Amino acid sequence: MNSGNSRFYQRKFVATIGMFDGVHSGHKFILRKIINRAKRQNVSSLVITFWPHPKYILMRKFPGHIMNLSRKKNALLNLGIDNVWVIKATESLLNMDGFSFINKVAAKFLIKEMVVGEDFKFGHRSMWGVNDLRNIGSALGFNLRVVKKIKRSNIIVSSSFIRNLIHNGDFASVKQLMGENYVFEGRVVKGRGLGTKLGYPTANVDNIDNLVLPGSGVYAAVTYYGGRKYLSAVNIGFKPTVQVNGDYSVEAHIFNFSRNIRGKRIKIMFLEKIREERKFASIDFLSAGIKKDLEFI
Repeated sequence: MNSGNSRFYQRKFVATIGMFDGVHSGHKFILRKIINRAKRQNVSSLVITFWPHPKYILMRKFPGHIMNLSRKKNALLNLGIDNVWVIKATESLLNMDGFSFINKVAAKFLIKEMVVGEDFKFGHRSMWGVNDLRNIGSALGFNLRVVKKIKRSNIIVSSSFIRNLIHNGDFASVKQLMGENYVFEGRVVKGRGLGTKLGYPTANVDNIDNLVLPGSGVYAAVTYYGGRKYLSAVNIGFKPTVQVNGDYSVEAHIFNFSRNIRGKRIKIMFLEKIREERKFASIDFLSAGIKKDLEFI
């Protein structure tokens, strides 16, 4: 949504602020409270979020987004959130003090109530917390409602926790916490063509949205393209049999598929990790290993 240069049509909102990467069960617990609070007060619900993740700017090795921006916005709207405002994360934004940032929000939206988690941090170096936000709300005219974190099996559900599950290939747990399978989306780029030479052509997928990648290995997956879905085998890693010090890559062998999709975007839904990546003694052994993986999948 675009709020323009003045407050968004002078409507009132129950709002929250956060990255909401993955829109997992912990997020949904807060988001449903926002939706219900907004309905009770006959106002609109609003999620204020960021793209890219602030950690992408602040960290040398960013762990990856769980969802790209399009998927995140759709997940929020499908849950029942009325409005999503995406703020571009920049160094200047991240250097703002907490009051200036909240004042920037209040200048665009008539916030009636703000709802955040108990560990909510904001402003430069995350130096401001819920007590600061309560004081700012008093000054700017909105109430603050703080929601406690939920736990599953005594573990606090967080985006960081889900990234670790994805990296470890525990997609069943990811689905349980997100309510859907993990989906990697990227653009097909030109590869070396080795898979074609071996009789198992692959689509090399570029990680253009900086999504979190499962650890190196071979995976059973489903590829979505052109409104259809195809069983697939996905190799992630360095391909040690055929290259030394190579780039980390994502390659999908799509079953019963022969179209040229270079330059196109595809979605890969991961189902199960089949095995770790390994170095074979020769190309022939590699070919036999690939055949065995495909038969298993």
